[in-house]
Amino acid sequence: MLDVAASARPLSSRWALGWGAGALSIGALFALVAMLGKPPQIELRWLETLLACCGVLLSSAGALTVVAALRGARPAAAVVALSARAFVPGLSVAAGSGLLLTLLVNRAVVGVVPAPPLSLGLGVPALCLGMLAGVHACIRQLRASSGLSEPRPLPPELWLAGLGVLLYMPTLGSFGLIDCWEPHYSEVAREMLVRHDWISLWWGDQGWFWSKPILDFWLEGLSYSWFGLDPNPEGILSGVSVGLAPAPEWAARLPIASFAIAGALVLVRGVGAHFGRRAALFAGLILLSCPYWFLLARQTMVDMAYAAPLAGALGFLLLADSSGDGEARSYSISLGRRSLSVSAHEVLFFAIAALALAQSFYLVSRHVSFGLGDELGLRFHLDSVYSGSPGNCTLPGNEACRLDVEATNARLQPGLSALAWGVCLGILLWRERHERRLRALYQLAAWVCVALSVMAKGAPGLVLPLCTFGAWLALGGRLTALREAKLPALGLILACVAAPWFVQEYARHGAPFFERLFLHDMVNRAFGHVHDTNAGIDTGFRYYVWQLGYGLFPWSGVAAAGVLFCVGKSSRRGTDERFISGTQLMSAWILACFGLFSIAGTKFHHYILPLVPAAAVLGGVLFDELWQPERPRRVLGLGLLALVPTVLVARDLASPGAMPGAANLLHLFSYKYDRPWPAELAYSSVFIGAGGVAALGCLLLEAPRSRRAAIAVLSGSAVVFAVWCLNVYLLDVAPHWSQRATIGEYYRARGGPEQLLVAYRQNWMGENFYTGNHVATFKSGGEPFKRWIADRRRDGQNVLFFTTEHGTVALLKREIGSFSRFDLLTTPAQNNKFVLARVEL
Repeated sequence: MLDVAASARPLSSRWALGWGAGALSIGALFALVAMLGKPPQIELRWLETLLACCGVLLSSAGALTVVAALRGARPAAAVVALSARAFVPGLSVAAGSGLLLTLLVNRAVVGVVPAPPLSLGLGVPALCLGMLAGVHACIRQLRASSGLSEPRPLPPELWLAGLGVLLYMPTLGSFGLIDCWEPHYSEVAREMLVRHDWISLWWGDQGWFWSKPILDFWLEGLSYSWFGLDPNPEGILSGVSVGLAPAPEWAARLPIASFAIAGALVLVRGVGAHFGRRAALFAGLILLSCPYWFLLARQTMVDMAYAAPLAGALGFLLLADSSGDGEARSYSISLGRRSLSVSAHEVLFFAIAALALAQSFYLVSRHVSFGLGDELGLRFHLDSVYSGSPGNCTLPGNEACRLDVEATNARLQPGLSALAWGVCLGILLWRERHERRLRALYQLAAWVCVALSVMAKGAPGLVLPLCTFGAWLALGGRLTALREAKLPALGLILACVAAPWFVQEYARHGAPFFERLFLHDMVNRAFGHVHDTNAGIDTGFRYYVWQLGYGLFPWSGVAAAGVLFCVGKSSRRGTDERFISGTQLMSAWILACFGLFSIAGTKFHHYILPLVPAAAVLGGVLFDELWQPERPRRVLGLGLLALVPTVLVARDLASPGAMPGAANLLHLFSYKYDRPWPAELAYSSVFIGAGGVAALGCLLLEAPRSRRAAIAVLSGSAVVFAVWCLNVYLLDVAPHWSQRATIGEYYRARGGPEQLLVAYRQNWMGENFYTGNHVATFKSGGEPFKRWIADRRRDGQNVLFFTTEHGTVALLKREIGSFSRFDLLTTPAQNNKFVLARVEL
């Protein structure tokens, strides 16, 4: 990866080439050992994850070192000498906090943490802050050694990172996974682990899962492995039966919450370079404290997995636009008698190489397995693809576990495709080997974020940024800049980072996979109605206007006013070109998002999430303008403009009824919008109070002398509202939209594993994840169900547990027929949708 010197003298290219080739080979060996198939007796998932990560990182460093040795010496624009010892304190704090965080979350997943709400609510945020403090100490040391002064003790990004941790982490895993998205995707990730197949996804009774791309499932799978979750049947919550309190939700949600914070920070960095530090601080505050962002950051869904990288892409595009013609510095870090040379170029391509090589190594590992006993040693073979849910294949609702011969004998074997992606990576590294311009490096970083977004959501992750990028250049009259936009590199990045999973999945499963993912779940969603639950709702132009009002509250009016202000200011003569360019990028992004999602036939409330970062940026720029008392006339009337949508949204949220306005926040991330609301949950006074404070803040914006106070009022009320939503609202609502409590009650009440749980007329997914899919599933009743009950009677299985909905209990009793006892173990007050019943036949 890097240029290595001894005694201040650079080593020969031949030695560097040998070192790089050796690191690449050894790293590949480590990764393959961790990834290859092994018997269950020797599985150590966290150790395998650590070994695989170390191997990928070492091989990535080796690959870059090989390229550096082959390209020959090239003097850096500026070299800064650093001492490795200066970074030891910061790195020690960050690494120590990360290790303790791993241990704490592992204990939470197992269920042995004492006083979980308090210890985890304090411990997880504190350790995350410790990691931030360690990283910040290293950054400060880096800046001090570079001769750069720190204008303030803490940069905006660090303040906002701390805010994100304090908002999102305290109760992150303290409530059950919310049906149907969270347990659905979590079950797919669990099956991925227990099936030892990170390519072909499986879901319970539905068979092959082809509805979503891979990134969210890989993030969850890595988190489950790292934090020690037991993915085997009944390994999730069965500890409840012996008095434990397992909390797999911490492992499920941590990757997405981290993505949300990271994407916001990259965006803030770009806003700071383009609009100034204060605008960046306000933009980040608005983004982190608006319901769309903080609620979806608490949901392990694919939408934040692709929206956060898109926010990062916006940030990198802003950085590229403001970087000028400068070149990246190179840092020479002394390691005793040797030194290590690092620059932004190496860091960027190290990340790309790691993303690509991790996938290539896994593809190669599909041809190698290790056996014990009579099959002791390594075996080399074709790819082996199995269908079915291991340990559950004999249960009703599940297919038999078998070898999928057609997928196994695919023409494009994983090893061959790994070779192709390795070639693409090599071409990319060689093509960009001399690139040191900051503008180009930031552009490339933006394309890496786009590739991640494609891995998370597919076509929208590519269409949105490309449409926006083209429109931005057209608005600025800079279409000629397309020649310098690194589009060939984008193609190579997409090839070696985003394409491997799509191609191998198609190679295995062919047309059915393509038709399901691309035609049904992308094209048909865009031009038709797929799983649409908006019956009786106006899905025209107003649909996403209303959802943005709820999702941005209490910033709804500020965001709207910010858009109008920035567009108006950018059209005036004398406005700074950087301001105009940044406004055009955000405006193009907003128009592309709103236009594409409004035109699409299938609409869900959360689809418009990618628009939110751009709206937050323009709201932050407005606040930056209002903070400056010397510019009072330019913003006259914007406070009143912000007041109107703020009051309207607060009125809607505070409205009572069978489906109260408070449900609009839940609907930002849930599925069926007509699902009954728990009658005991009434929050009108909260929304009236929050709306009143926000309205007062908007009014105060009209008076120049009170504008700073108004901004403080709005900011404080938004943070308080976010704290309430995340730590009161979500925790109150979740028990009714989650099956964690009912499945936990099953494990407490059963006499043993022979007393099976039956999911009767359910399609909500939670029963599958929390039991490790060890559940008899009957989507409908009728004769098959009655025959199965008769078989249980004949076999002497006299006690069964049923999870179903309250409205189907009477039908369940009729279809069971005669029974000696039927007890409902949960009540509507505990869960107004799901119920657990114990039946003695």
